[in-house]
Amino acid sequence: YNDLEKAIIPAYPEIEEMKRLLMDIGCENTLMSGSGPTVFGIYEEDVDVSGISEEYEVFKVFSI
Repeated sequence: YNDLEKAIIPAYPEIEEMKRLLMDIGCENTLMSGSGPTVFGIYEEDVDVSGISEEYEVFKVFSI
């Protein structure tokens, strides 16, 4: 849980958008890291994140 998300998301709605996109492709949970701007998703099985970075060029997407 990140308490700062509540304060940051109204000013930067793209954080919420990225979290929603990650959930839509199969992540079990998402969270903004620290004070941002990083958002990460946790998943049990491999998730194809390539479509996010292709469709939304502003996002830098990495999968490890």
